[in-house]
Amino acid sequence: MPYTESIINYHMFELSYSFIHSDPFSMIAAGDNFLIALTVSGQIYKHDIPSSAFTDPSEPLSSTYHWQHLPEYCNLDHLLRQPEYIMHNIMPPAMSTSVSNNQYTNPEQSPKNTPVISHITAHFKSFIAYSSPSLGVVLMGSNETTSTTAPTIVPSLQNRGIVKCTQGDWHHGAITDSGHLLVWGANNGGLGLGNLGFANPTRLSRRENVDEPVKVRFTQENTSLFNWGKSGNDTSGYKDKYVIDASFGGWHSSAVVMDTGFLLKREEEEKEDEEHEDNDTVAVGMAKTAGRKVMKAIGTAMDYMAS
Repeated sequence: MPYTESIINYHMFELSYSFIHSDPFSMIAAGDNFLIALTVSGQIYKHDIPSSAFTDPSEPLSSTYHWQHLPEYCNLDHLLRQPEYIMHNIMPPAMSTSVSNNQYTNPEQSPKNTPVISHITAHFKSFIAYSSPSLGVVLMGSNETTSTTAPTIVPSLQNRGIVKCTQGDWHHGAITDSGHLLVWGANNGGLGLGNLGFANPTRLSRRENVDEPVKVRFTQENTSLFNWGKSGNDTSGYKDKYVIDASFGGWHSSAVVMDTGFLLKREEEEKEDEEHEDNDTVAVGMAKTAGRKVMKAIGTAMDYMAS
């Protein structure tokens, strides 16, 4: 059946916000019928978009929908009051404070004035907001998050040195600054964890969720291809890999990895090159010194002959 104009004629619309001049957006991410935006100062805003907005331009979004500020995601003052942070005694490593009685060692750098989030990502019905590794904060939200909703906090992801987060429909991933890939969420989302010891290794139960982030272990069998994940507790064939990048989507996942053996080899080669450069420098220095001595000797001999 040929496409009709009503199907392909999507409407564009403008979403404006009054604070653009004082604190403009620096990053934006799109989920299913919602947007997440990050400002220069680290504030996070969410904008819900109804499906009708794409087909009925006569409905003004500004009358019903607007950018909602998410204060629970935006500063350490709110974050340190979250039950997960209190129960697990989590403290961002770059923060010089004392949480007892809210007495801070440096009042001018109070957590309420400290921006937390530096990156955002969204997909389908969820989003992730995370900080630089120095703060070590990873916060999760959903399409139902409002200005009063507390973030979803996975304690084991905090202070983990997360440098990138990615997500599919029902599964999530995070790369650490040490090159590891952590995954969690629905098993039907391509977590790459093998069968996790379940009874039926060929078909994972879609009802099984991995709530605690798990490090993916990569293998290299008798082939040039990398195999992601391995069943059960069999650790044979596992080799450490350094994860450079990862991207999830739908029910699948992908990653760019490098053999750590190659990295170690490169480090050894660079060290050898530095040693050779040092030796060459010493040899050149000795040659110059010897050259100066020879020239001095020649000059002395010529002076003797001239006399």
